[in-house]
Amino acid sequence: MKRTQTLSFKLSMIIAIFLLFVLFGCGSLTYYDQMLSYRQQCKTNLQNAGDYLDKLIEADGQNFIRYQTYFLAHYKELNIPIDAQEYMFYKVNYEHLFHMIYPGKTLGVDIELDDLSTELQHAYMLYRQLYWHQVFENARTSFGLTYVYYILPDSETESDIYIIDGTHPSRAEYINLMAEHPELFG
Repeated sequence: MKRTQTLSFKLSMIIAIFLLFVLFGCGSLTYYDQMLSYRQQCKTNLQNAGDYLDKLIEADGQNFIRYQTYFLAHYKELNIPIDAQEYMFYKVNYEHLFHMIYPGKTLGVDIELDDLSTELQHAYMLYRQLYWHQVFENARTSFGLTYVYYILPDSETESDIYIIDGTHPSRAEYINLMAEHPELFG
């Protein structure tokens, strides 16, 4: 009798096929369970990042509102340095100018942002923009995210305004981008 027609061979083939189905089924169930767990962790991580940034914005209070309002009114005029990474230089510069021009006064208490000189407004905006960019960039790296943006809709142009761009390029990256896509830069 041929070996393939023996009862033991047929039984071992049935057991082997059954084991393959069981292994495939267990592997598939484990994969889908792990993917559900991974997606839930990602969702929780995103919610935590959003909550963290929301609390920082709330804690900044009127300073953030002042910054956002001014940014929305003047974002087309702002010239944020491409390679600026550290906001402290710009903060010191703003505070130095402010105390020279308005000694003994406090922004938001004695004087409002709109009452400042154009130069001082610009210095304030550079400092605040770079500060918030650094906060968002730190959140991006801490939470392991690819990008973090603060976006507001612009009803006039029916588009979005990226107030804080989480993918702020270095000068070298910006030059490469300009070389690769000159049509984007007019």
